[in-house]
Amino acid sequence: MPILGIGTDIVFLPRIRAVVHRRGVDKLAKRILSSREQQDWKQRRQQDTKSGPSESDIRFLAVRWAAKEAAYKAFYPARKLSWKDISVSKDSGVKPSLVVVVDASGSVDPPLTPPSPPPFLDAGLAHSAGSLYATPRDLHPHLSISHDGEYVIAYVVLEQHP
Repeated sequence: MPILGIGTDIVFLPRIRAVVHRRGVDKLAKRILSSREQQDWKQRRQQDTKSGPSESDIRFLAVRWAAKEAAYKAFYPARKLSWKDISVSKDSGVKPSLVVVVDASGSVDPPLTPPSPPPFLDAGLAHSAGSLYATPRDLHPHLSISHDGEYVIAYVVLEQHP
């Protein structure tokens, strides 16, 4: 199963705190969270008895920021994802996963397009490399997230299934 892309991102939590302080926590959430994540965010904020954002809220947003940036890097140049094209999902007891928005037919909108072959790739390999981006259902992004102290790091590997 070929690897089509790798992406990583690291976020410094004080940077997210500063953005929240300048713009507001709900405004940042609205900007970077998908509609699916917005529902989780609203439930989370309703359960919070504090008036301001908690450290848990900051970490929630930082994890999604890092994961989405890493996913963007893994998918690029086949697809230029936006913040809302990607959802980070974490069910209880299960490792986090990425969900990329697709339309009802199963197509990614806009469609995945093969990148230009790297200059060091010969013509025969370039043709097969372009065909790897045929259908989004064949693509499987793997997500790993870690956080320690003031940092959150995300790593995404984009794999093609036969």
